[in-house]
Order: sequence, then C-alpha cells, then structure tokens
Amino acid sequence: MPVPEHLNHLLTQIGPQMDLDEVIAHHEDHLWLLQGGDDVLIEIIWVEERETLVFSAIIGSVPEENLAILMPLLLNYNYAWEATGGARMALDPNDREVVLLLDSPAASMDLPMMQAILGNLLEIVPQWRNTFQAPSESLANVSLDPLEIPLGSIRV
Repeated sequence: MPVPEHLNHLLTQIGPQMDLDEVIAHHEDHLWLLQGGDDVLIEIIWVEERETLVFSAIIGSVPEENLAILMPLLLNYNYAWEATGGARMALDPNDREVVLLLDSPAASMDLPMMQAILGNLLEIVPQWRNTFQAPSESLANVSLDPLEIPLGSIRV
C-alpha cells in the first residue's frame, strides 16, 4: 500500500510552514528526513501495517559517567507515557545512542497536528541533549518521579 496522498501533501507543506532547513523524501522507503534548528534531524517513517507515522530524533550518546543517573530517568520518562503524549526513549543497539520516538495514527494527521509534534520535538531534543552532556554532579538532584520529569512532553 502506498503512502496516503494526504501524508505526502502534508510533508511537502511542512518545510515551508515551519521554516525547516531541509526536508528530504525517500518515497521508496516511506521515509522523510526533516532538518530543523539546533542540528535536530527528525526522521518520519510510514509504517504501513499499522497505518502509523513514527517520528524519531537522535538525542545522542550518554556519557559513561552519567549512565547510572540518566538510564533510570529515561525509563521513568517511558513510564510517564500519558504525560509525555506517548513519547518514549529507546537505546539504538548498533551505536548506543538514545532515540526519542513517538507514534501517531496517520489517518488523523493534519497540518496543525504535524506542526505540534515537530515543534515539540524541535524544542525538547536540544533540552535532552543538554541534560545528557551536563556534568554528573549537576544531575545528582534530578527527580526520578515520572510526574516530575524535568524535560518536556510532546503534546498534540
């Protein structure tokens, strides 16, 4: 099944609408790459079997000295899926980078929803990157309570 036409149309519009640096379509792979400010690259994949768009952005590698603090925080972020709009963190097994992911039903996707998702990703990815690179002593007091996750949620 090909990518629904309304999604192709949205992804053609979104670059100029959001003043993105670049939008690259890989139609044969059902994949789009969107380059935003702060060196944030967002990948959108059409998953035909689930009729879903999967948004993902690489946060980066966790420095060894921050692993013990940040891994529980990332797991708690996943647990707080209701507060984060369904966003979750994953560890890429190939290069050990943390990736922020969000699934969204394709049928209900429209321009305002796409703008909200992308805008929130473009805002919170740099925040998470800064947290990953913070000195471990500044992370010592980070709350692990899922209701007090220090960095943003993706709301649509």
